[in-house]
Amino acid sequence: MSRVGNALLKMLKLWGTIIIVAHWLTCGFYTVAHVEENLGYGPTWVELNRLHDTDVTETYIAAFYWSITTMVSVGYGDIVPVTSAERVYTVIAMIISSALFGYSLNTVGEIIREMNREKDQRRYFNIFIWVN
Repeated sequence: MSRVGNALLKMLKLWGTIIIVAHWLTCGFYTVAHVEENLGYGPTWVELNRLHDTDVTETYIAAFYWSITTMVSVGYGDIVPVTSAERVYTVIAMIISSALFGYSLNTVGEIIREMNREKDQRRYFNIFIWVN
């Protein structure tokens, strides 16, 4: 496989990993709110955003939006954790997101190094031939 093809495959895997983690965080955020509602612990982020009477797709999109904004550390503040359990879950999501961010930077760095490795090897080979 070519260098570019290998790099694209690694980037697709990285994006897939990010989307899967975002999906898991999304499902967890909704699950925490659902459990809190069933236990009667007061209003949750679902109730606060008037999503308890909408279909599951609308709620999933809102939770996925929260997940992505939390993962990229901007958290716009329009969907916020309300209960203590939601806040604890959000802290855990931030820790997971920080680890994923580090992994992503490392992966992109590896891709760039691999793409430049062959070019560097050719450069060193040409210098070696020129010197000898």
